[in-house]
Amino acid sequence: MGWLLLWCGIGLLWLATMVGCGWVLWRKGKALLRELEAQGRTLGDLITLLGELELPAERDDVARRSAGT
Repeated sequence: MGWLLLWCGIGLLWLATMVGCGWVLWRKGKALLRELEAQGRTLGDLITLLGELELPAERDDVARRSAGT
């Protein structure tokens, strides 16, 4: 019986953590959309900008390929 209560407690703690994280991400997402609207931009603009970013690993890969190594 003790193990069952322990696992139920762990499950409830995990569930509460997931709900809390989801709530925070939801609020941050809504704030981001409001900020984009205030700037006259859309979510598509943000996705386009993020797609144009080069990650450091990608730059190293391109440099290695162009150097022929």
